[in-house]
Amino acid sequence: MIAATKQHRPEVDACSSHRGAHGIVRKQSAAMCRVQSLMVTRLELMTEVARNKWNDGSPIEDFPREQQVLEETRVLASRAKLPPDWVVHFFRLQIEAAKEVQYQLLARWDADRLTEFDQTVDLRSEIRPKLDRLTIDLISALADAWPEIRSGTPVMKSCSADDLIAGADCTTTLSLVPFLDGSAKATLRRFRKGLE
Repeated sequence: MIAATKQHRPEVDACSSHRGAHGIVRKQSAAMCRVQSLMVTRLELMTEVARNKWNDGSPIEDFPREQQVLEETRVLASRAKLPPDWVVHFFRLQIEAAKEVQYQLLARWDADRLTEFDQTVDLRSEIRPKLDRLTIDLISALADAWPEIRSGTPVMKSCSADDLIAGADCTTTLSLVPFLDGSAKATLRRFRKGLE
């Protein structure tokens, strides 16, 4: 389980290397390292989100909140001169990855027959403001890393939701889809046409 006392880092602790095609080892750039660090920090907060939902029996899915986050990211992306459609796609996948982690945690707690957590951090007054700040920080980091993202060559370290829950310093495979699916290049073309 992700330790509740684990320090959330605003910046990167360490960058990863990746053995790519032909066995060439590529190091993660500082810009992508910061993006991944913020993504990990966001996913780590899902333990507290899940604890709240476990205690009060609320569902993992919160469509009004998700829609609010996606609308805000569209506005922030425009201000950061990033393609809003891609940024919304990116955050939609971050939300899905967050739900993946929450579902894993609830399944474990159900299997362990846990009743309720004694102490939780308040979702509305403490966790959501942290997530909102992370959204702003992530968009800034994405803007810095955009040349690498749109080139389709970012180096990212992936793991399963179980590995993340166990404390691995990585993001889930699902959260990395926007870097791997060609959407950055495709969206950039549409974004540029809209500027003409």
